[in-house]
Amino acid sequence: MAKGKISTKGKVAIVVAILLVGTMAYFIYKKSRKVEKPKAKEKEVLKKAFDNLTFEINKSVIKSSSFDALNDLATYLIETQKPLKIIGHTDSVGSEASNWQLSTNRANAVKKYLLDKGVISKISALGKGEKRPIATNDTAEGRSKNRRVEFILE
Repeated sequence: MAKGKISTKGKVAIVVAILLVGTMAYFIYKKSRKVEKPKAKEKEVLKKAFDNLTFEINKSVIKSSSFDALNDLATYLIETQKPLKIIGHTDSVGSEASNWQLSTNRANAVKKYLLDKGVISKISALGKGEKRPIATNDTAEGRSKNRRVEFILE
């Protein structure tokens, strides 16, 4: 073999070495990035928004104590561009018609808040009134649980 020429085995060895180094570099880079798992982050953001969302009594005005959690949700939606479904619910106090309207107005208030924060992903808002309770309406605690807004990422 002439001086300065690399054999076929040598070329294969170089290519394998380059691939191994590249693969190792990729996995080291990937491991060094401490990225939270998307599903965990998603669950955390939705739970925080659900747990902290409150309204003025019998109104669709969002209380300021809810803003931090809704801002986190807005940021998440801006980053992921995921569509969101907002579903409002009420307890059974009052007429069925007024409860349906209140639940719809509350879902729409949250939608407007998120859109005002710059969310451009698709957001749908609907009210279910008192039709889907998660607790009894016979106690104050149960009624409190039934007055809620749910968030579903699609």
